[in-house]
Amino acid sequence: MTRDPLVVQNYARALFHVIQKQGAPLEEALEEACALRRLLKDQPKLFIFLSGPQFREEDKSQLVEKVFKGNLSDVFYKFLQLLLGRDRIEHLIDILEELRKVIEEAQGLTLGSVTTAIPLSEDDQRDFQEKLEAFSKLKFDLRFRVDPNLIGGVKVKYGDILIDTTLSSYLNDLRRRLAEVRLAS
Repeated sequence: MTRDPLVVQNYARALFHVIQKQGAPLEEALEEACALRRLLKDQPKLFIFLSGPQFREEDKSQLVEKVFKGNLSDVFYKFLQLLLGRDRIEHLIDILEELRKVIEEAQGLTLGSVTTAIPLSEDDQRDFQEKLEAFSKLKFDLRFRVDPNLIGGVKVKYGDILIDTTLSSYLNDLRRRLAEVRLAS
């Protein structure tokens, strides 16, 4: 099952346009897409069943109806049925991730990650986000991570930008520069 970026982008953008056309709030659509994506990642057997060629189309459709009808909005339920009918269901997780990006872009959000050596409190996370938004003049949806190997400092990544002020990065750079220095004999 190889990822076809063109298929993923086309279906995600088409779903986004349907959501907009129906006047559904983007926040709710984003929440539903993320919840569905999380479910499929947390329940790999469900996704294997839906995407597996060894299972009959009717069985897959019945399962989708039984599990998702009434639990998903009409737009997402019909979208699942469409992907099943067009034999594109194996792209669903990637389509939902791409949809998240499209919705966040439409809302003016930039997805980013912040990695620190120790966990930040909610107040620290909020303060950090406010300062980063003021610095970059962007609005962020940040994911905070912890990596004790960083020793100290912070690593911020968004788009093609990487801001690395970690102690481990500084030490690695110092180590590289010292290795380049020739010692006098």
